[in-house]
Amino acid sequence: MKEKFLKNSKLRLDEDGFFNIYKEKWWLSTEVINELKRFISVKKIGHMGTLDPIASGVLVVGINKATGFFEYFKFLEKRYVALVLLGLKTDMDDISGNKIEERPVSYLSEEDIIKALKKYEGEIEQVPPQFSALKIGGKRAYSLAREGIAFSLKPRKVFIRKINLISISIPYIKIEILCGAGTYIRALARDIGDSLGTGGALANLERIEVGPFLVKDSKKLKEILENPLAQIIPLKPHLFPFPHYEVETQEIEKIKNGDINFLKDGIKNGPFCIICKENFLGVGYKGKNRIMFTNLIK
Repeated sequence: MKEKFLKNSKLRLDEDGFFNIYKEKWWLSTEVINELKRFISVKKIGHMGTLDPIASGVLVVGINKATGFFEYFKFLEKRYVALVLLGLKTDMDDISGNKIEERPVSYLSEEDIIKALKKYEGEIEQVPPQFSALKIGGKRAYSLAREGIAFSLKPRKVFIRKINLISISIPYIKIEILCGAGTYIRALARDIGDSLGTGGALANLERIEVGPFLVKDSKKLKEILENPLAQIIPLKPHLFPFPHYEVETQEIEKIKNGDINFLKDGIKNGPFCIICKENFLGVGYKGKNRIMFTNLIK
């Protein structure tokens, strides 16, 4: 059950940073944002990757200028713990969907399951769930699916670094997944079940890592709302998955003017760098013979 929070007055926050929120099961990611907006006043707010209603765990929310850096976090890998129910196929690829088919699973061995999991490590092609936020002809796929309109989604390349089998309790298996952006864990549960010949549906999911944002450090929405200012994670270079370089005050103007000769070769040759001096300044990327700034804070 979703807990309702009493609203006193809005707190204005001018700080730039992130909240590491523990999204509880059955909350929509957008509902978390809307609830925050009832309590705090900010120029911009958004989350860094949605979680399905059936899922819980790390939901990273950015406020003010931090929202302008979301594009860089697509390089971060995410870690999940998933409970897969074998022997069931649904229209949503999870147990909240309508049942399509049930199949027996008692014949499965641990060796069968491990072999199936290995098939999905590395770069794979994955067909997204029919009930997803992808757009088909300007409409969300889930809207078309609810209307009973037939459509197909093209496979997309995704990267799964590792799948570990945690436990087996037939018809359930619990697995840990480390993967890149764009991976649908519901689709992975479906595909693992299909490769075993049983079908599969996601029964439970917890996101435990988004890069440096860990579930052990996350806070439930109620705790965030009790003192939002104390829960802000400020913009700092260590959050970004790129090389970073500290510049002196006089060097900032040099970089702006295209002089990058004083930078280390590893930074000059890399695609991205963090430019910082005590506090975070911004992200730069290597253009032709110069560093181009995006989202410069100061």
